[in-house]
Amino acid sequence: MTNLTEQEIMQGLQAPFPAKDLEWRVQSTIKTRNDKIRSIAVPYITNRAIQDRLDQVVGPMNWRNSYETWRDKGVLCGISIKFGDEWIQKFDGADETSYEATKGGFSAAHKRAGAVWGLGRYLYSLSEFWVDIHDKKTDNSNNWEYMKTKIKVDNKEVYIKGYWKIPTLPNWALPSSHQPSVSSTNNQSYVPPTPNENPTNSPQGNNMPHVNQGQLHGEHDPDRENYTNYLKNMEKSIGLTENQGFVVSLYNRVNPDHKVRTANEVYSVTTPKDNLRNYYSLLKPVYDLMKVAQNHNINEQQLFGYAQIITGKEHSSVLSLFSTITPQHVAQITEIIRSEQGNNAYQTA
Repeated sequence: MTNLTEQEIMQGLQAPFPAKDLEWRVQSTIKTRNDKIRSIAVPYITNRAIQDRLDQVVGPMNWRNSYETWRDKGVLCGISIKFGDEWIQKFDGADETSYEATKGGFSAAHKRAGAVWGLGRYLYSLSEFWVDIHDKKTDNSNNWEYMKTKIKVDNKEVYIKGYWKIPTLPNWALPSSHQPSVSSTNNQSYVPPTPNENPTNSPQGNNMPHVNQGQLHGEHDPDRENYTNYLKNMEKSIGLTENQGFVVSLYNRVNPDHKVRTANEVYSVTTPKDNLRNYYSLLKPVYDLMKVAQNHNINEQQLFGYAQIITGKEHSSVLSLFSTITPQHVAQITEIIRSEQGNNAYQTA
C-alpha cells in the first residue's frame, strides 16, 4: 500500500520521460512537388518505461494489469493502482497489429491504458514533427531511423525507403535533469501547452472578440454584436453566405439541444453565447485553411488534394471539410505548402 497522496501519485505518473524511453514512428509520408520525401514522426512511450514508472511511483506490489478480448480482434487492458485499501482500475483498448498481432495488440492496449492514468499523455500536446527522408545518413550520430513504406504518387503506388533523423523534444517535454542548459537571459520555465478547447480563452491569438461571461442574453449587447459580425465575416470568407441552409445545418450540428430553422435565428439575442462559441469552433479550422490557401495562391482543387493527403479522405467541396478538418490538420497542410513553395509559414488569423 502506497503512502503517497493522490496528487503525488498523479504528478509522478504524469512527469515527462527521458528521450531514451521513447520510440518513434513515421506517418503520413508524402512526396512534395520539388521531389522531397517527408514524413510526420510521432513519439511513443515504450511499455517497459510504463512498467518502470509504475514501479517507481507506487511500487511493484501496488499496481497490476489485466487483459480481455474485445469483439473479434480487439484487446482491452486495465491498469489498477492500489490507493489506501481500494484498487482503482482504468481501461483502454486497441486492435491487434499487423505485425505480431497478439503481442502488438496487448502492447498497444497497455500503452493506451497507461495514457488514461496520465503516463505519456503530455506527448499529445506536442506539435507535429516533420522529418526529411534521406537516401543515406548525413552524419555519424546514432539518432537515425530507417523506414520503408509505399505511397501514392500520381495515383500509382511507389515504394519509399530511406533514413530520417529523430527530432529533438522541447524542454518542457523532458525531465529537468535531461534538459540542455540555457543562458541566464533565456532561463524560462517550460510548461506544456494547453489545448485550446474553448477558442475564446485566447481572444488575442484568435482575433476573437472578448466575451463577457455574464452577458449571455440582452437586447443591447455590443459584445454580442462584435461576436456576430466576426462570425458572419468567417461565413463570408468560407462561402457560406451563398447558401443559408448550410449555416443552419452547421450550427445545428454542434448545437443539437438548440436547433434553429433559419440563419437569422443563429444570431438571435436569445441564442446563448456558448452555442455561438460551439459554432465558432466548427468554422475556425476551415476558415483558417481557406486563408492559408488564399495567402499561398492555392486553388480549391489543390487544397482538396492536400486535405486528402493528411486526412486520408476525399474532398469535393468546402463543405466536406467540416466533417474532417481539425486545427492539427491545418498546421500539417500549412507545413506541406510552406515546404513546397519555400515560403515562410503562414500564421492564421
